[in-house]
Amino acid sequence: SFDSKATQTVGDIAGAEQHRTEFLQAIQWWETARHSGAFTADVKKLLQDVDREFHLSEVGQGEWELQPLKPTGPSVRLRPAKKA
Repeated sequence: SFDSKATQTVGDIAGAEQHRTEFLQAIQWWETARHSGAFTADVKKLLQDVDREFHLSEVGQGEWELQPLKPTGPSVRLRPAKKA
């Protein structure tokens, strides 16, 4: 019908906006974790491997979970580095 294309386009825009919001949130989590010193030397070494992929999730205020996606494996809980 005539309206179906318009509805589909509005749905596509809404979906794109949701994807954009999730993408920007992920960038914010990575940058906040990085600036807080949450990535240990061992974790940084894992992140340098171009054959690996990771997903970072915020699991609490100032706490993240780093989940290996490729290859899969156990997740790593990250917290800001303690300041001396």
